[in-house]
Amino acid sequence: MGWTIALYILIVIEFYCILRELNIGNYRGKLILKINNERNISIFWTVILVFWSIFMLFKIINYISYKEIYLKNIKLSIFWIVFSLEKIITDRNYSKIREKGISISSGFYKWNRFKEYQWISQNTIQVKVKGIFKIFDEEIEVQNQDKEKIDEVLQKFKKE
Repeated sequence: MGWTIALYILIVIEFYCILRELNIGNYRGKLILKINNERNISIFWTVILVFWSIFMLFKIINYISYKEIYLKNIKLSIFWIVFSLEKIITDRNYSKIREKGISISSGFYKWNRFKEYQWISQNTIQVKVKGIFKIFDEEIEVQNQDKEKIDEVLQKFKKE
C-alpha cells in the first residue's frame, strides 16, 4: 500500500513537470538565442518510452482477452511512460538563452545564479552556475558562427 501511494505521488509530480516544461514561456521567459541547434533527444529515454508503452499495450490486450488486470503493472507502466516523456521534453529545451535565465543540460538557472562563462576552445563554452550547494561548471558545444552573438547576450545578462 505504501509503494502505491508513493507511485501515485511520483506520477502526479511527473505530470506537473511535463506541464511546466510545455509551458516554458511563462517561467523561463521568451527565447532569445539557441546556443546549440542540435536536437538532443535522448535515445535512451525514447527506448524506455517505447518499451513501457508496448508493455502497457500488452497489459490492455491481456485485460480485453482474459478480463484480468494487474494494477501494479499498469501503474508502473504509467510512471515510466510519464517519466520518459518528461525527460525527452526537458532534453529538447536545453542549451537555450531565455529572458529569465539559461537552460543547460543540468537544468534551468535564473540569471542571478549565473556566475561566469569562458570559451575553452573555438566552439566550446564553459558556463559556471550556482547550484543548491556549490558552483559547478558545464561545457556546451556551440556553432562557430554564433560565438559573437552568444558573447554579446551573455555579457548583457551577466551585468544585470
